[in-house]
Amino acid sequence: RVQERTADLALANAELDATITCIADGVLVLDAHGCVIRANPALEAQTGYSAEQLRLSATELSALLRPYTPDGKPLPSRKMPMARALDGELVRNALLMLHHADGHELWMTVGAGPIRDGDRTLGAVITFTDVSRLHELEEHMRMVLHSVSHDLRTPMAIVQGHADLMQ
Repeated sequence: RVQERTADLALANAELDATITCIADGVLVLDAHGCVIRANPALEAQTGYSAEQLRLSATELSALLRPYTPDGKPLPSRKMPMARALDGELVRNALLMLHHADGHELWMTVGAGPIRDGDRTLGAVITFTDVSRLHELEEHMRMVLHSVSHDLRTPMAIVQGHADLMQ
């Protein structure tokens, strides 16, 4: 009976490892103290940090990734989705700007949820979706729209002036 239970636990652990490894988004699993116990290969690829470098406390990880809000303000570690999840909160689609190991900006949507056993929080799971390319496209679209509207103002002012004269 003990051997069956051990085999079942080994199978469940292998399934969990395979699941986390194959997820395309970055995944972190934290213990109850906020220390990283698992980081998947997708998160390593997204951030440029190895699994060993990511095995930090939530506070140290926050210092490493230097999170900012979309309006450019530093995000305090207590407001990070991982800290909020450890406090029992479910976080969905938090948009953050993080820093890659080489220093460039990463725009991520982050989700986080507590791992619970009844009323106790045993840890948290955090997911990271890289939306940097979408952010770049939105910025490019804003610049194009600004240029087009600016470039149309002068001819429109001339047309408006002629229309006023004709009236």
